[in-house]
Amino acid sequence: MDLYVIYIVLWVVVSLIVASVASSKGHSWSDYFFLSLIISPIITLLIVIASSPNQDKLESLAIASGKERKCPSCAEIVKAEAKICKHCKSELPKFIPPTNSTTVSDDWNTRA
Repeated sequence: MDLYVIYIVLWVVVSLIVASVASSKGHSWSDYFFLSLIISPIITLLIVIASSPNQDKLESLAIASGKERKCPSCAEIVKAEAKICKHCKSELPKFIPPTNSTTVSDDWNTRA
């Protein structure tokens, strides 16, 4: 009985690792986690390794994090701090980092 518990725990742990690798390549974490639970973590890991990264999702995450941005001239991804595009050599406008701060109104102070 103990061997089955160890096998199931190992299966789930390896499935979590496979899902994390898939997520780092821009794929759905939950899809690959459940796929590896159903099929096999090893087979799913081979599928993840063989699949190409989802560049659109990885680019949008990099832009949202503020580490990179798109060149307005050629639409290629460049570092956020870059002053000249490495692809088309055009001058980039000054980078304004995205603000994720939310302002809290003072309405809660004035409620009676």
